[in-house]
Amino acid sequence: MTSEDLAPPIGGGTGSDVTRRHLLTCATMFVAGFCCDSGAAGRQRKPDDWDAERARMVREQIEACDIRRQAVLDAMRKVPRHLFVPESDRARAYADSPLPIGYGQTISQPYIVGFMTQALSVEPSHRVLEIGTGSGYQAAVLGLLAQQVYTMEIRSAVVLRRAPQPSGEETPDLAHPTRDG
Repeated sequence: MTSEDLAPPIGGGTGSDVTRRHLLTCATMFVAGFCCDSGAAGRQRKPDDWDAERARMVREQIEACDIRRQAVLDAMRKVPRHLFVPESDRARAYADSPLPIGYGQTISQPYIVGFMTQALSVEPSHRVLEIGTGSGYQAAVLGLLAQQVYTMEIRSAVVLRRAPQPSGEETPDLAHPTRDG
């Protein structure tokens, strides 16, 4: 399998030229996510601010890095990532970088969640097993795509801190036992 198989060329140029540009763009955005601060630390955000941040995240970090499946993009626009990170890191919730969630774990960067979700090709009739719930963000995204998500976590304290779905949102069908498995 070549890089062209994973990221087919878009627009003009040879496959390898386009793939190199694509990888350079994604790498630049990844580094920028570590270096840039949204400037919002320390201030309380309104729900519309979070919605705008989430829309920007999907547009600039997910779609720009070749995640094209509409169902994945829609799910990532709906799931409030800021509710899955500790309060102390919420201002950075939509940066394209992993963030600590405690207990030596991180919430994956948004692009990785989008990439893995698209690669799974989840359909509404599917049942998904996730090992390692972590923050619960990936499970929540999958829960909007699949019939049911079974997710397991070895650390009960991590599962207990999972963010609830916002009121008014369709609640994904998630089963999340804590087991050492």
